[in-house]
Amino acid sequence: FAMLVDHNHLRSHRKKSELFLSDIAFLLDTSDISILSRYEKNLRGPSLPFLLLYHVLFDTPIEEFFSRQKDMMRELLAKRIPVLVDNLRSSPPGEQTAERIAFLESVEKRISPGDHGR
Repeated sequence: FAMLVDHNHLRSHRKKSELFLSDIAFLLDTSDISILSRYEKNLRGPSLPFLLLYHVLFDTPIEEFFSRQKDMMRELLAKRIPVLVDNLRSSPPGEQTAERIAFLESVEKRISPGDHGR
C-alpha cells in the first residue's frame, strides 16, 4: 500500500509554527517548493529527509505521520501471520522453525485488537 501521510497532518504542523514552505525548502537545502507542497497535500509520499526534518523541527514522532498506514499494516499482519505460522508448522521442521513461530506468535499477541503495541 502507498505510504502517504495522514492528510494535511504535515501542513498543520507547519502552519502552527507560522513557517512558509519556502522556509522548509531552505532548511532542506532545496529550491523545489512544489514537491514539498505535494507532500503536504498528500499528493505524493514524502521523502525521508522531509519526514526527518518535520520530526526534528516540530518534535513530532514520525509514527504520528503514518497512523492510518500503521493501522492498515497491523490489520495486514493480523491476517498474514497466522497463515505463515500454519505454513511453518506444516512444513518439515527446519533450522530455527520453533523460534520463528514463537516470534510470530508474540507479534500476533502484541498487535491483537485492544493492545495496539503498547
